[in-house]
Order: sequence, then C-alpha cells, then structure tokens
Amino acid sequence: KVKSSKMNRAKNGYFIGTVPPYGYKVVKLKEGQKLEIDEKVRFIVEEMYRLTLEGKSQYEVARYLNGKGYATGM
Repeated sequence: KVKSSKMNRAKNGYFIGTVPPYGYKVVKLKEGQKLEIDEKVRFIVEEMYRLTLEGKSQYEVARYLNGKGYATGM
C-alpha cells in the first residue's frame, strides 16, 4: 500500500523525497508536497549550468563557486 501510494503521488507531480535537489524548495500543500524553484539560489544554479555548457568540469565549477563564497546545499 505504501509503495502504490508513493507511486500515485509521484505520478500526480508531488515530491515524495525528503531533501529537495539544490535550487528547489518544498512547498507543502493539503494534497502533498510540490517542488518550487528557490529564487534565492536560482542565480547560482544558472551559473553552474553556464559554466558546464562552457565545458568546465565538475571540479572546476565547484572550485569557482567555492571561490565566490557561495553556500552549499547542505
């Protein structure tokens, strides 16, 4: 029952996890939880994508963001 309930909530677009991905926040609704873009860190996520599209490695992106002093997700 638990598995089918989680599957149904996921099919309906509700977040069934515990910790949202970086750049998102959980909004609690009566029916369940939805993910919403966190506007506070949106620019950081956009910067990560831009650097990745420029061909930077994960290490280089992390080093760049740490150099800027941006907070991590956890």
